[in-house]
Amino acid sequence: MKVIVANVGERDLYYNIGTESKPNFCHFEWGKPDANALAQHLFCDPGARHIAQKILERLENNENELRRLRYPILKTVLEAVSKPIDLLVLMVTDQPEKTKPEHRNRDTLYTGEILKRLIEKDYAGHVKEVRLEYYRSPPTRDQAYPYFGKLLSEIAPPEKTIKFYAPFPEAFLL
Repeated sequence: MKVIVANVGERDLYYNIGTESKPNFCHFEWGKPDANALAQHLFCDPGARHIAQKILERLENNENELRRLRYPILKTVLEAVSKPIDLLVLMVTDQPEKTKPEHRNRDTLYTGEILKRLIEKDYAGHVKEVRLEYYRSPPTRDQAYPYFGKLLSEIAPPEKTIKFYAPFPEAFLL
């Protein structure tokens, strides 16, 4: 069984606010100029939660919006791993409403939904299942890695797994 677990962050999805002939791909990272320009372009509040939610709304009305999206990091991994991939687990955050806005606005639940949709389209037949796994608290790396390790060991027992490190050529940067 081939399983990939990927943590979805604010730089895992890019949206083109330019044109096809003169693209300007922006990420969603809270407080950065890219995300601010993107939020202004989409007429929404800044932050991955709001930006991705607005993109999902636009996708409901116009499937051509998919052409504006890129996911270079995850795409590089999917291209490097031999097919088929049995399960891709996208780890996304969805924090409670009482969470401070500077944390909650960075949630990736909607970014994960967009990535799921893109991957199911782009890798139909090569990635058998894409699943979103939600976690609520804003974990630090020290908290996240044990959580991911526990999840992975539940999905694929350690005695049946191998480690794989995907090469990241400079070309994956936009």
